Amino acid sequence: MATRIFSIASIFATLASATLDPYQPWDDYFDHGTMLRPANDYRLYWTIHEETEMVEIGLQVETTGWVGFGISNDGMMPGADMIIGWIPDDAIFTHEAYLQRRHSISTANRYPIFDEDLSSDLQAAWQDNGVTFLHFTRELFPCADEQDPFLKQIIMGTTFVLFAFQDIDPVCSGEADMECQLEAHNLQSMGSQSINFFSGESSVVAMPDEYDEFSFLMDNYAVPPEDTTYHCKFIELEPYINKTSHMIRYDPVIQPGNEAAVHHIILYWCQDFNESFIGEETDCNDHANMPELKCTQDINLAGWAVGASDFYFPEHVGYPIQGKMYMLLEIHYDNPNLVEGIIDSSGIKIYWTEELREFEAGQIGIGANYGSTWVPGDIGDSHVTQSFHSAPECSANTIPEEGVNMFVGLLHAHTIGVAMKLRHIRNNVELPPLIQNDQYDFNYQQWITFPNDVKLLPGDEFICECNYSTSRVYPTYGGQSTQDEMCVCTVYYYPATEFTFAGSMFSDEQYTDFFQTAIDNEWWNGTTDWSTNRDNQQSERYYYNGKDPDAFQHYVDFQNTPNRGVFCGGCPDGFCSDFIIPDARPDFVPLPPDDFGDCSDDEEAGSGDESGLTDEEVIIIGSVAGAIVVLLIAILGIYICKRKRKEKWIKSYENMDETDKKAENQAYGATTQ
Repeated sequence: MATRIFSIASIFATLASATLDPYQPWDDYFDHGTMLRPANDYRLYWTIHEETEMVEIGLQVETTGWVGFGISNDGMMPGADMIIGWIPDDAIFTHEAYLQRRHSISTANRYPIFDEDLSSDLQAAWQDNGVTFLHFTRELFPCADEQDPFLKQIIMGTTFVLFAFQDIDPVCSGEADMECQLEAHNLQSMGSQSINFFSGESSVVAMPDEYDEFSFLMDNYAVPPEDTTYHCKFIELEPYINKTSHMIRYDPVIQPGNEAAVHHIILYWCQDFNESFIGEETDCNDHANMPELKCTQDINLAGWAVGASDFYFPEHVGYPIQGKMYMLLEIHYDNPNLVEGIIDSSGIKIYWTEELREFEAGQIGIGANYGSTWVPGDIGDSHVTQSFHSAPECSANTIPEEGVNMFVGLLHAHTIGVAMKLRHIRNNVELPPLIQNDQYDFNYQQWITFPNDVKLLPGDEFICECNYSTSRVYPTYGGQSTQDEMCVCTVYYYPATEFTFAGSMFSDEQYTDFFQTAIDNEWWNGTTDWSTNRDNQQSERYYYNGKDPDAFQHYVDFQNTPNRGVFCGGCPDGFCSDFIIPDARPDFVPLPPDDFGDCSDDEEAGSGDESGLTDEEVIIIGSVAGAIVVLLIAILGIYICKRKRKEKWIKSYENMDETDKKAENQAYGATTQ
C-alpha cells in the first residue's frame, strides 16, 4: 500500500498516544459528511463548533494534485471565498503541505488570486493510494472589509459550496513564493452544491423489539442527462395497517453509487387519492400529465436532503398512521455533468410500531392560500417580503393550558424564494425564530430538528416570512406548480391537538384598492380582481411596472397592510377578520438584532476614559506598559527559537488505512437497501 502519512506518530508511537488524541476514521470523527460529485470522488466532512464560532473541515478527494473548496453567494466562482490545498510530491511532514485562501474577480477572470497563507491551520494532510486528505479549521463568520472584501460567512440555512480539483500540483518558484501558479481544472472536476452546515439532526433513538418497515423506492429509473430533474411516483403502503400505529423513524435509501446524484427526497401522504394512479410516475413539473397534483399540498410525511441522516421521532413520540396509505415520492436528481446511464432505485424507508408511544405527534402548517401570494415582476435586484400569520385565537382555542412541544420544522417556498423565517410571538413579544434560512434554496429542503423542544402556549402567534427575488418580467402567483409560488412553514409537535393549519389573506376589497391605485398611476394594465388577473395572466400578459420606484413602494406598503383576515380552526367559524399584524401594534416588542456573525463595528466600544486619569497620565502609563510588553515579547521569542531547534510539533492521525475503505462503502446520510 502506497501511503504517505505526514506524521512522526508512527515512529514515536508511545509518545504520540500520550500527547495526541486517538483520531478515528473520518466518518466517525466528523459530525457530518456527504459526497459532492456523482463520481463519488470528492467527499466533504464537517463539524460545527458554535462556542468558538469555527467549523472543522475534512476534504477527501481522489487526486494527488491540488484540491479546491469555496463558499459562494450564488454557487458561482466570481466573488467566491476559496481555499486551495495540496501536498508537494517531495513533502515529508504536515507543515510542508500548502493551504491558501484565494478568490476570483469575475466570470472573465476566474483564476483564483492569492489572498493569504493558511498552512498553519492544517490539522493534518496526507495521501493514500491516490487520495488526498486535508483537515483544517475555518471561521464560521469572518468579516469582510475593504482590505479583504471576499471573505464569506457560513450563514444560517443554505450555503453554496464550490469544489474542484486537479491532478497536478501548483508550480512554486521558491519557498517564499506563496503565489504558486495553479493548473486550471477541467469542467468534469468542478461544481457547486447546497449544504446546510448547521443541519439540525435528530438524536438516535433505540428501536422497539417489534416494528414494521416499508421502503418507497423508484424502480430502476433512468435519470436523464439533464442538470436538474424532479421525478414523481405514486406508491401504496403495503401491507394495510389494520390498527392505529405510530411512525417512529424514516431513513433515506440511496442507491450505492448515486449518492451525489440524489439531491433531496420528499414523501407526501395523499389524503384524498384515486387509487387507479398507483404505480404511475412522471416528471413532477409536467403538470399537464401529473395526476393528483394536490398530494403535494397534503401531509409532508418525510424529507431528506444532502448532508442529512436518518430521522428519529423522540422516544416518547410517534406520528399516527392507519389504513390504506397512498404516497407520492418526489426525488430531485442533480446531474450537472450531464452523465448518461444513471439508473436509480432510491427513496425513503419508514418504520412504524403498534406499540403506541406516550404522545402522538401533530403537524402545524403556517402559510398562504393561493389567493394571497402575488409577486410583481421586473423588480431588478430588489427583494420583496410577504408574511403570513396565525392569530392568537388559533392556539388559544386549541392548545391546552400547559402547552405543547415543538421539535422539528420545515420551510417551503418555490423557485423565487431566497430567504425564509418562522417567527414566534408570545404576549406581543417576539421570541427567537423557530427556523431561519437566510439563503433558501428550493433544490435543498429538509426537516430541521430543534436543539431543544420549544414550548407553544395558548395565545402564541406565528409569522411565516418569505423573501422573494425574481428576474421574471411578469407577476408570479400562488399555486402548485414550481413556476408558481408558495410560502409555508411547518412544525411537528406533541401532543397532537386540533391546531393543524393557519394562514392569512387580504380581502377582495384590499386587492381591489391596490390594483385600482396601480391602474390610476399606469403601473398595472390588468384588472382590479385578483382571481381574474391570475386566471388570465398567461393569455393577457398583464404587467406591473415593478422597476418604477413608486410602483415598487406601493407594493411594499400593501404587503405591510396592518389588518387582514386569518383562517384557522381556533377562529370563530374558522375565520378571524380584522386581525392586526404584530409589527403594526404599538406595544409590540420585536426581537433585538442578533449579533451572531455580525460584522458591524461598535464605534462606541472602548471610547472615552472612565478611569479619572488625565491624558498625560494615560500616555505615560501606556508607554511604560508598552516597553514592558516589548521586552517580554523579545524574551519569549528567544525561548521559542531555541525550543524549535529541539522539537517539532506535528499533528497526526491513526487508523487512517480504514478511512477510505469505509467511505467507499458508506452512503453518508443514507442507508443502503
